[in-house]
Amino acid sequence: MFGVTVFWACSDERSITSQSDTKANLRTFSSEEFGELRAIVDVFYEEEVTFDIGRTATVSEEDAHYDCTEIIFAGHERARGYLVSDHETGEFLYLADVDRTNYVLKTLDIANAERETIRDINLLPDYGASDGFDIIGVIGTEPIVQPNGWFWGKWNCEQDPNNFIIIPPTYDSEGMMTHPGDIQCSSTCEIRRFGFTVGTEETWSTCSWAY
Repeated sequence: MFGVTVFWACSDERSITSQSDTKANLRTFSSEEFGELRAIVDVFYEEEVTFDIGRTATVSEEDAHYDCTEIIFAGHERARGYLVSDHETGEFLYLADVDRTNYVLKTLDIANAERETIRDINLLPDYGASDGFDIIGVIGTEPIVQPNGWFWGKWNCEQDPNNFIIIPPTYDSEGMMTHPGDIQCSSTCEIRRFGFTVGTEETWSTCSWAY
């Protein structure tokens, strides 16, 4: 869906811009934005990193639109880091590092300062099908990144209707109901990061048959 994008880095006094053909996206970093990105990357890798920016492509999830930009270490040809930002506002949202030697995916939810480490990613079905979690390469393809699928979150949750708990209503000291109670079923959800399924999570949610 997206064509090849050519980038170049400029000095801090100039913006850093991606140039593309008509099918790809234009992603511009101001000097302040690039300085912020450089600081985030250094903290993420716990060392000062020299890097260039590579291709950018946009993926949509319901009403959200994300720009995904490659981060390429100095001396490397292939991107290892990936920045995700809000397509409309430019706000930095997520950062990923794909270690294709040790098969480790590290992610950072920038706004919430939440880190994750996912090991043995080479054993995940999406890894081989995506050329080693090539986030830019799979955007717009099927079935890795669905146009209206979960890009970051939980997906394809399945409830076990036979495994449920009853949460009784609660009341305050004056007898007023503070929570109506609920019937929750055990659910198994796929965990998705950057469009890839990276595992499952057991959780509880209101039973569908309880409505």
